[in-house]
Amino acid sequence: VHTKRRNRLDQEKLNSLVFVMYNMKLNEREMRKKSTQDPLCIDTIDSDDEWVVEQEDSVLLLSLDDSWLHSSFEIEETNIIPFEDLS
Repeated sequence: VHTKRRNRLDQEKLNSLVFVMYNMKLNEREMRKKSTQDPLCIDTIDSDDEWVVEQEDSVLLLSLDDSWLHSSFEIEETNIIPFEDLS
């Protein structure tokens, strides 16, 4: 035979137990976080700069023909447009 008072007490006891267990788990989690990470240690940080740094393809650089850069270009006088002072 269960009365309402007894059920209410059992429910309060269960709620208290759940509250204590939850707080204990949260405390353990915080302790684990503090022990595993050192904010001053840079060695544990992953390097995410791979997307910033490009790796050059040496085969492509060897195959480029840059001889045209060293040749001099001649300018024809017909292409020169005279500058007019508008002031």
